[in-house]
Order: sequence, then structure tokens, then C-alpha cells
Amino acid sequence: MALCRALCEGQVRGLLAIASALRINSTLTYLNLSRNLIGPAGAAALASGLAHNSRLQVLDLSNNDLVDEGANSDGIQALAEAVARPLPKSMAAIALEVPVSKTYNTSLETLRVRTVELRLGALRRSEIACLDLRNSNVGAEDLHVLAPALALSRGVSTLLLGHNVVCGRAAMHEWEVPGGLGALGVCLAQPTCNITTLDLSHNNIARQGAKALVACMRHFFRLKELNLASNKIGIEGAAAIGAAFAQGRTIRKDVMMGSVRERAPPMALESLILRDNSLSPAAACQITAALTGSTGSAPHPLKLLDLSENMLGGRKQEEAAAGLARMIASNSALESLIMGHNKWTFTEVEIISEAVSAALAEHLAKHQTTDSSQQADQCRSSLRVIQLNEMEIPLYDLHTNVLQELAFPKLCAEDASLIASVLERNTSLDRLTVRGVCMPVGLLTCSGAGPGGVAPLTALHLPRSSLGQEHLILLGHLLMRNSLLTELDLSGNFVAGRERDVELERLEGIEVLANMLKTNTTMHSLDLSTNILGIYGTQRLAAGLAGNRGITKLNLANNNMCGVQTTGYGDWLAEGIKALAGAFAVRKEGDETPYNTTVTSLDLSNNGFGPLGGVEFARVLTPSEEDGRANSSLVHLDLSNNRLAAAGGVALARNQGVRRALPTRQGERCGAPFLGALLGAAGGCS
Repeated sequence: MALCRALCEGQVRGLLAIASALRINSTLTYLNLSRNLIGPAGAAALASGLAHNSRLQVLDLSNNDLVDEGANSDGIQALAEAVARPLPKSMAAIALEVPVSKTYNTSLETLRVRTVELRLGALRRSEIACLDLRNSNVGAEDLHVLAPALALSRGVSTLLLGHNVVCGRAAMHEWEVPGGLGALGVCLAQPTCNITTLDLSHNNIARQGAKALVACMRHFFRLKELNLASNKIGIEGAAAIGAAFAQGRTIRKDVMMGSVRERAPPMALESLILRDNSLSPAAACQITAALTGSTGSAPHPLKLLDLSENMLGGRKQEEAAAGLARMIASNSALESLIMGHNKWTFTEVEIISEAVSAALAEHLAKHQTTDSSQQADQCRSSLRVIQLNEMEIPLYDLHTNVLQELAFPKLCAEDASLIASVLERNTSLDRLTVRGVCMPVGLLTCSGAGPGGVAPLTALHLPRSSLGQEHLILLGHLLMRNSLLTELDLSGNFVAGRERDVELERLEGIEVLANMLKTNTTMHSLDLSTNILGIYGTQRLAAGLAGNRGITKLNLANNNMCGVQTTGYGDWLAEGIKALAGAFAVRKEGDETPYNTTVTSLDLSNNGFGPLGGVEFARVLTPSEEDGRANSSLVHLDLSNNRLAAAGGVALARNQGVRRALPTRQGERCGAPFLGALLGAAGGCS
């Protein structure tokens, strides 16, 4: 049956008539009242009859604004009490599990309040273990109805409400509807509620919503994981959470049961995610102080705390780092502390690192044993990871070979060097993921077949993967132990940064890669095109190429080797191209300095050589006046789009070996003077 004729707003008489009919009707199973401007008063009127109905199975109330702009939730509250057993409002009643004697509907299977169908029947029968309502447009009205059903459903252990609007559509406009979160908080405090994981991320609940949710947080005796990421709770919301932690460790059920005063069980919360919540250092201090126990309560044994992507740290803002240091020192249960993507200064990182080292030393002192492996196991039972800069590093697990997979959403060059040194002694790690790029550590470090009999890795392709110095540092160290890889593609990664004038201190990864090339003899193909190596990066790479005895195909296109873009911007410097030319130039007799004799195909296109750059590289191909020797290994040389003009073109054209090196279609972009000089001397291009 569908009653979609629009009812005038405030005209409750029609709904009262429908409610009266529902009281005595025993045949109706489906009722659609969508788009009827019912409003809060209409919902309350309808609830009076729905509570006494025992036949209706599907009710659609979508698009009716059951919570108005004044945040009036009386109507939806009445509706919630009509379709599920009401919850006790008093904490004393909750503690004593006092039943609420009130008539409610027991037949309704599906209720649509806004856009999502609420499966009340399945919840009532405890048929759902994980209720996933992410991206479902769940609002405050839905929470009002869901809360009583969830509280009595012993089957639901995981509730996922991420990416919804649980505070109402207008929460973005500075007025909030926290009533639904308040109902959810009361639900979580019920002894019959078995929810252990709650995801409320990306709901814009703001400060009032956080306060409403955690008002009963000290009674969350089963909730273990709480995700409040991206909700803009601010300092007021953080203060409310901190107060809840403090009260949760000191609260007593002051309910007299005869002459016995019962002690409350402790909060079970083990994981708290507060990522991207606009938390200031003062807000972080509110939470860490409560977790530390400095507010007069016992420390809360939290295992995971995520404070990443906030506004922590910064100059003259060291109180957050000091608070985190105190929490690390006092919390023996802490396993993971995630605080990346903030504004930590070097001083603050030092404060936190010293606290980690001190806590680690204390654990080692407490668990002294002659068995080193047993000692490591005992230490891992508490402090599992060390976080320097922005990432946590599980050094003990890496040392003791218990990890097979490891992922870092972000890593700095210093941390990468530390990890690389540990990996030299590690034999268990199979995959290492840094910033979304997976490096097959197990296959790169094995000398034969990979783990599980997998064929050994001979080619590694990571083009356009946003690699940075940290990836090059790790790859360089891993490849030093590799003797099977023949092809490596790292093109399009801007590993030296997108800046054209690369600073010297940003080239640690390139230097590690160059050192690897000096000793590697198995790699035959290397593609480093479009990485903006710059002048100084080219210098460092040239040192490795000069000593390499394996690479035959090398692509270094689009790397700004002379400091000038193809548009002409920048200051031309010869250091980069001179170093690269020197890596391929034949040495004078008696000079034992190594030079490359294996590369047969070299792509140097789009590097802004200019006329002088062409002259510099021409010396590689031009026979020496002393002994007549020149580089005889280069067969294919691409110098297209380098603005060589006349001077460089003529210098290169003197060498007849170029005839097989420069395709005509690419040569056209080098300028008419160069092409004419080249063709005139060589007699054509093959």
C-alpha cells in the first residue's frame, strides 16, 4: 500500500488516523509514507500506533525531515522507541540492567528513515556480525532508530559508519545535531551491546558530536577500536575524550546493591584513531595527559594511538612532543604510536626518540636473559615499534626475522638508511611497501628461486610510481645483494624532486644507486628517464656508470643535466655533462681511471645540452689526437631535443660512428644547423 499523496506540514490529524488504524489492523505488511512532509510531530503521532502493531513488516518514511532544523528529535525518538525496546536513560539503570516496560513493535523487518534500509528484524535475531553502512547517507535519524536495536543485538561486533552525515546535513554550516550520536553512546554503554569495533570516520561530527558520543565513554566496557578520523573534533572534542579516559579509570558504579558497592570494569578501548582532526598541540596534551595518568587516574593501557595529519609540532610548540614522550615512558602496553604528517621539528623528534630509547632500555633491563631470542620476544610484548620522524620502524621484528610484510605510507631518507642497514641482516622480509610502492625484498635478496619456489626476479619495473630518495636508498642496498636482476625501470619518478636546481643534500638515494652500479655486473638495462637528476645528480650517477661493467642499454632522457629546461629557463652549467662524458671517454695510456665500455645504447634526449653540451659529448666520440682511440661501444645515441644548434652539431658530425646513432625523426627536433652538419659529414642516417 502506498500513501504518497502529500500531507500538509503540521497536519497531524491524518497521521493520527493512520496510527489508529495500525493499532487494530492485522493484515497490512507494507506501508510507504515517503515524501509526505511528516516532520517530528507526525513521526511522534505515527509512533503511537506503530508500537501496538504486530503485522507490519516494511515501513518507508524516507524524505520526510523527521529531525527539523531546530534539532528537534522528539519525533524520531518516539519512533525509535516504537520499533525496538527502549533503552534506559539512567546510568544507574544501565548498571543494574533494569528492563524498561513499554510496548514496542516486534514484527517490523525493514524500516527506511532516510535513504538506507535498516534491517531491524535481522538485528533483533542477531543475524548480523558486521554491519557495514559506509557511504550510505546515514543521518542522525537513522542512528536514533539503530541504537536501541544495536544495543539488544548480541550478534553485531563491528559497526562501520564511515563517510556518512550522522550529525545531519547542516553540520557543515556550524549547527549540529548530536542527538543521534548521543543515542549511539548510550547504546555502546549497554551491558547487552557486543560492539567491539566502531568506525565513525569522515562524518564531520565536530566538537559537539564528539562530546555527545563520549558522554558515556567511561561505560564502553566492550568497545576496543574507535575510529574518529577526519571529524574536526578540535580541542574541545579532544578534551572530552581525555576526560572520558580519566573517568574511565577512576569511575565506580555508585549503585547501592544492599550494602555492597560494586567496582566498575575498566574501559576496554585498545585502539583510538584521531587522524586529521585539526588537533593542536594543546589538544594532544589533553589526551596524552589522560592516557599517562597525570590527571590523577591510572594510565590507560592503550595499544594504538593515531594522531597523524593534525597540527601537532612546530617551532616553540614542544609540549605535544613532551606529552607523547611521557605517555611512551608510562604506558607499558603501547604498541603503535602513529604521528606522521604533522609539523615535527628536529628538536621534537629528538624528545620523542629519547623517550622511546629510554623505555626500550628499561624493558631490556627488566627482561635480562641469556637467551637473546627470548629477550627479544619479551621486549616485543610491549614496545613493538620505534617511530622516528614520521614513521614507525619495527626494528626488533626486523632484527629477529619475524616479519614477512612491512609497509610505510611515508618515509624520510634518514629512516630509509636505518631500515636498509637492518635489512642487511634480515632474512624473513618478503615485501616492503613505501608510499604505495611495493618492493619484492624476498625476490631481490634471494640468490635462487624465491620463497615458495617462485621463479627468481630478473626484471623490476617501477615507472611513474612517485619514487623518492627513500626508495632509491632501499633499492640500492637491496640490489647490492642481488645477482639475478637484469632490467631495472625507474623512469618518470622525479627521484631528485621536481625542482630544477636540485640541492646537494637531496641526492642520498642517487649516491646509493651509483655505489650499487659500481659493483653490479648482472644488470643489462637501466631506465632513469624523467627523474630530473639535475647537474649534481648526474655527477653522482656518472661516478657509478664509469665503473659499471654490465649495463648495455641506458636511458637518461629528460633529466635537466645542464640546469636548463627545454623552455630555456635556468642557468647552464657544464659540470653534469662533463662528468657523464668523462664516464664514457677513453682514458689516456697509463691512466687507470675506470670508464664505461659496455653501454651500446644511450638516450640523452631532452636534457638541455645546448651548443657547449654537444661539444663536451663530442669528445667521447672523437678519436684522440695522441693515440687515435675513441669510445667504440656506443652504437645508438639519442641527443634529440637538446638545442645543440650549429656548434655542437658540427662537433658531433665529425664522428662517423654517429650514423647509426641518431634516428632522423628525432634529429629533426635538434635544429636545422645541427642536422645539416651531421648529414653533411656522415652522408645520411641509418
